[in-house]
Amino acid sequence: MKKISVVIPCYNSQNYLKSTVDRICNLLKGKDYEIILVNDCSSDSTIDTIVSIVNENNNILGIDLAHNTGQHNATMAGFHYVTGDYVLTCADDGQSPIEKWDEMIKALDSSNDSHYQAIKNILPILFTNCFDGLSNSNKVSIAQDLINIANTNELFNKVYAQLQKDFNAIIRG
Repeated sequence: MKKISVVIPCYNSQNYLKSTVDRICNLLKGKDYEIILVNDCSSDSTIDTIVSIVNENNNILGIDLAHNTGQHNATMAGFHYVTGDYVLTCADDGQSPIEKWDEMIKALDSSNDSHYQAIKNILPILFTNCFDGLSNSNKVSIAQDLINIANTNELFNKVYAQLQKDFNAIIRG
């Protein structure tokens, strides 16, 4: 069984983060998973909520950024700590359609380790409505662009090197 990593950037989410995490844990029950919660220097008690969640579940890691870096940078910071075979992200407010994750993972598993095939299998799930008007050749072009992006680790390493300076604390249960 492949491990699933979920990265959740958190900002001022003390009131709903626990329910979002509980929903994800219920969805992933019986699977090998980890959840990485990245507090993006919230002004409320989000970090206290994260500490409480981390203390309840050994599959959850909390990261507290020293200053606000924005949702995308907080997500990238969380990517550094993933150990799973599949990495998923979602919003801290529970609005992400996590019910699609099983379908996405099945599509990836059926791809026989081909990046192109994996993206080809997963695009219809992710972008059902977005790509309806595109021709098949345009869909293939978009898939190829995504493969090229996925194969470019240099940008990730540069972003991580900058973000590494932003970590104030790493919380483990």
